[in-house]
Amino acid sequence: MLCKAAGTFHKRLNGFTAEALAAMERYDWPGNLRELENAVERAVLLAQGDVVGLAELPRSMSATRTSERLRPRAPLAGVVPVAESEERLIREAVAAFNGNIRQSSRHLGLSRSTLYRKMKKYHIDGDSPRQ
Repeated sequence: MLCKAAGTFHKRLNGFTAEALAAMERYDWPGNLRELENAVERAVLLAQGDVVGLAELPRSMSATRTSERLRPRAPLAGVVPVAESEERLIREAVAAFNGNIRQSSRHLGLSRSTLYRKMKKYHIDGDSPRQ
């Protein structure tokens, strides 16, 4: 990819610095291949010497930015994980409809098979009569 971009822009480049390669390896590439191609083309255009350095890469790929972006965030106060909310809703629906799976699944907007699968996942027993 570097050779192609260097040829397109009539530049002679021997590669990337170790820091630039490390930053590119750490980056998660949300835009996949297209984003990688654009980053390499940009770096080739900005390169002053015969290698592409960290300075030529987009800021989002720099070591400090990448490490900051990947740093775990503190949980938000009052925010409940999706799985926990899902489990609570299923338990409430099954209890409200006295274990009637057909009514519970309609109320939740799930198929009966999906509701059974989720009940198994969360160890929910619909011990009342089912349909």
